Parts: sequence; structure tokens; C-alpha cells
Amino acid sequence: LAGLGDVISSSAALKNLHTSFPASEISYLTFIDNKAALQACPYVRESIYLQKKFTWQNIKTLLTLNTSRFACAVNLYNIHSWFGALKMWALFSLIGATTTYGRNTDGKGFFFQDKLQETFPPYQHDSLSMLDVVGLLGAKGQVSKPELWVQENSQGLNDFLKKHGFQGSD
Repeated sequence: LAGLGDVISSSAALKNLHTSFPASEISYLTFIDNKAALQACPYVRESIYLQKKFTWQNIKTLLTLNTSRFACAVNLYNIHSWFGALKMWALFSLIGATTTYGRNTDGKGFFFQDKLQETFPPYQHDSLSMLDVVGLLGAKGQVSKPELWVQENSQGLNDFLKKHGFQGSD
């Protein structure tokens, strides 16, 4: 669950996962605001969206995740607070994946089975830490430039930017 900048920062990690495990089906859970940015992503089979505030649709989506029987669940983002850690623990418990990976920021990722130890503030850029997390799964690859997949959905990107206060002249 992240904003647009986090989605872009995760692009190299997604690419490494997809390249290392081409037969795997990668699903990406994020907020609905990022839909336009992910629709053309070549590394993700499905994007799953939640509203930023509590809705019944979010409950339905989360319950569907539980029945999907994911083999693996990965959190690419650091965990800033203990409240955030409890929410992430609840989400990962609900997903019920066989194996879990994530960032153990100052001990807040205690519930991940395989974890990247880190402190806050981090010693490296988030995109590099995301590559380290997918490296825990065995995903190897080059550090690559961030990507934003808009070629096939330029209208969606324009709508997204307009919604977030950007004008045509910006």
C-alpha cells in the first residue's frame, strides 16, 4: 500500500522479481489512486486496489485475498510506527501466505518469516532496500532506472495528474 512515488520506486524490484521468476504470477496491492500508474505495468499479473479510508469494498477485497492462497507475500516498504506494524501484521495474517518477506525496520517487521534488517532513517534509498527484499527471495538483477508505465494509458495518467492538482502547463 503506497503512493505514486513508492510505486515508481518499486519498479526495479518488480522487474527483478518478474525476470527471476517469469512463471510466477505477481499481484500488487496498493491504493486506488495508483490505478492509472499500474494498468500498463508489464511485471504484474493483477493489481488489487483499496480505498484509503475504511469501506465495505475494502473488507470484501481483503477477504478475497484470504481465499486466493498466495504462496508468498512481500512488503517492500519500511514500517515507520508500531501502529503501522500492527496493521501490516493484520494484513499479512489475513492474506495467509505460506511464506512472508519484508523489511524489519527497527524490529517492527517482527512477523515476517524472512526479513531485511534495517534502521530508520535508512542508510540507502528505498528502491535499493526494495531490491534487497526481493533478493531475499532469490531475485537477482541489475539496479535499473525507475519506470512509469504510461505508454498504453496516457489518458489515465493525465486524469491521475489532474486529480492531484497538476495542470497541463506544469
